[in-house]
Amino acid sequence: MRRQSFLRSSLATIASPALTVGVLVSLLLLVAYGTIFQATHGILEAHRRIFDAWILFFAGCIPFPGVRSIILLLCIHLLATGLARFKRSRRNIGLFFLHLGIGVMLVGAAASGMIRSESILTLGKGETSSSSAAENGRDQKLPFQCTLLDFSIHYHPGTTTPADFASRLHVKGPGIDRDALISMNRPFRFRDYTVYQSSYREDDVAPLSELAIVKNPLRPLPPFAAIIIAVGLILHFCIKLALFSRKIHG
Repeated sequence: MRRQSFLRSSLATIASPALTVGVLVSLLLLVAYGTIFQATHGILEAHRRIFDAWILFFAGCIPFPGVRSIILLLCIHLLATGLARFKRSRRNIGLFFLHLGIGVMLVGAAASGMIRSESILTLGKGETSSSSAAENGRDQKLPFQCTLLDFSIHYHPGTTTPADFASRLHVKGPGIDRDALISMNRPFRFRDYTVYQSSYREDDVAPLSELAIVKNPLRPLPPFAAIIIAVGLILHFCIKLALFSRKIHG
């Protein structure tokens, strides 16, 4: 009896609206911070330090849960809320799809960070390559080849500090044969691959462009989850509208 009471109490605490507000506000603050950080450090670095982090440190010493931790907590919260409040009824089918879509999106985001792979492709102007260097030092074969057509650096006015740098590539492979412009905040995406402008290296002749190649087989999940959420919202709206209409017309 005490055990059941403890479980119900724990479930109610995890499913409480106060936790919903706290988790969503924390996620909102992290996304806002990540967006500001991204403007000066680039999308890839923002993913590494904030969006793909379990924990991050403000001012180098103040710990705060990273986006991964918040997403995990939100998944547990949604599950607890569903168990505590969801009732089996045709009227709740829209809410079911809504929670399912959010769950798919959150689980996909968490799983993507665990199974994705990252490698570096370094190119000089005019060079072509179809393989990148993984963290373990091995070459990773790519399903396309990249040719660096041009690399440009823009500096903050009156300084030698780079404000942005960009690579213009020609990407060729099965199903693709076109130019692509990649900058700090403008990656290039093809199938499971995303190419980020990571950094650059000074060379005696010309700068070398460093591109981060990220392979993520779960990249289509967020759009799929968004479709499920949209279906849930439409169903819930239609059901509520039908009930309201029936009530008005007797």
